[in-house]
Amino acid sequence: MPRRSGAAPPELVRVEGTPVWNLRAADGSALNCAVVEGPDGLVLLGTGASARQGRDIVRLLDARFGTPVSAVVLGEPTRSHCGGLAAVLDAQQGHETPVIAHESWGRHPEAPLREVIYLKVTLAALQHGPELWETDDPARLLRRSLAENLPPSPSPVPSTRVRDGDELELAGLRVGFLGTDLPLDVSLGVHLPRHRTVLVPTALHATPGNLMALEGAPPEYSAVWHSLLTRMSALDVDHLTGTRMEPLHGKRHIRTLLSTYEDFIVYLHDQTIRHLLTGRPREDLLHRLLLPEELAEGPFSQPFHGNFAGTALMYHTRYTGWFSGNAVDLAPTPRVERARRSVALMGGAERVLETAAQALDDDPQWAAELARTVVEALPDSESGRAVLARALRALGDRDPNPLRRNWYRCAALDVSGQLRLSDVRDTVQRMFPLPARVLLESLRFRVEPEKAGDRTVSIGVEMSDTGEHFGLLLRNSVLRVHDGVPAEWIAGMRLSTEALTRLVFGEVSLEELTARNEVELQGVSDSVEELWSVIGPRPELSFHRE
Repeated sequence: MPRRSGAAPPELVRVEGTPVWNLRAADGSALNCAVVEGPDGLVLLGTGASARQGRDIVRLLDARFGTPVSAVVLGEPTRSHCGGLAAVLDAQQGHETPVIAHESWGRHPEAPLREVIYLKVTLAALQHGPELWETDDPARLLRRSLAENLPPSPSPVPSTRVRDGDELELAGLRVGFLGTDLPLDVSLGVHLPRHRTVLVPTALHATPGNLMALEGAPPEYSAVWHSLLTRMSALDVDHLTGTRMEPLHGKRHIRTLLSTYEDFIVYLHDQTIRHLLTGRPREDLLHRLLLPEELAEGPFSQPFHGNFAGTALMYHTRYTGWFSGNAVDLAPTPRVERARRSVALMGGAERVLETAAQALDDDPQWAAELARTVVEALPDSESGRAVLARALRALGDRDPNPLRRNWYRCAALDVSGQLRLSDVRDTVQRMFPLPARVLLESLRFRVEPEKAGDRTVSIGVEMSDTGEHFGLLLRNSVLRVHDGVPAEWIAGMRLSTEALTRLVFGEVSLEELTARNEVELQGVSDSVEELWSVIGPRPELSFHRE
């Protein structure tokens, strides 16, 4: 995406030999929209990232084609792909334009999982921020870059749902659909059999390392991708294009790309199992996993999104779980205590940091590991954090992988306190319109066992604006959320969703809401206060500071 979405009018770029046009910004970057020109109209795959882009797209299509949009295909459930949908539909002047999406579109994860998703989106933000180390307000820049990569809110409601392999007649064309059916990463592509063309809403770069990003993904994603690639390889395709990739032409060229992707997925899996069977630690994969010689010098080995060893580590964890198999790892010394003893054994923090500083030029990784040991042992050590930040910046300067480079530089900001990841995480969560049930579920992960102890408390919660009723049951330091008023109700609270949001986010206390008459305590009010007293504050998020 261009750095400032919609700042310049888009341009249409014809995909040679096909009825497909890609939309590009003036600088050549993708606008997450492709146009298929049919005999009876246009089919869009994606609509751009914003209402402004949607309006720009409509003007461009009117000027070039002068025909209506016959259908819109939603390729991915992010704002960057469907933010301009409303503007496109509004411009059709009464035409009923079908909106087509995968059958799993809009499938929301269970409420407890959403807390993990907010964390993963924050993690993802660290790998997309080439300007972060050049701005005085990195948190603001992160929030801006996140906006287009979050699910749309509200989510569009498709008029037609399809599954992988379905076909429809659209704009006078026979259109087939290719779907990944990933629960949290739905991807729907388009197959034009008469034109031997496939459009995908994602990018097939010349490096299968793109499959697994740094923020992590279940190993099953590789299996789903492998299945999709296998199906695409079986199609009679002369042109492969999409909203975020340069077109590829020629059956042999395309099949080589797809088959290489397939082979790499299987290679990483099988070589991981080969390593696993030796009993060596999984960390050794980072240094022992070798690429096939014929590909080591080619484009497929170039760093881009993830790395091969990172994908292999996920496979290893899938099959063996948390335990390395080494008995010493069954009950390790606590991390902070180990760091303190290590620093003492090495002659103290000053000596360790002096050695780390000396290693910065030749071995910044060793320098970072030494400095991290000091920071873990002495969290208040400003000199330790300063050396660690320098080492992380040095690692970023040397890393050819752009996403890893961004991650290193964001890590340096985190260490130095210039970037507060908690602010980014909280902003991510506030971008969603959170229903009361999700807000209450999030409290499960903030129960402090040292305060809850063996208390059993049950209260009711009534939402004054929606009429919903919920029950909260605290027992054995576990908080459960139920629909409806609990049978053992002796106390409750009545408030609006907006007030509950501020309460959950720590922007206001229960006492303050009570004093402002924004919450009504019912029954035995002491029980409400007792339950709320065991809910801790939202945790501070940092990966690089103790």
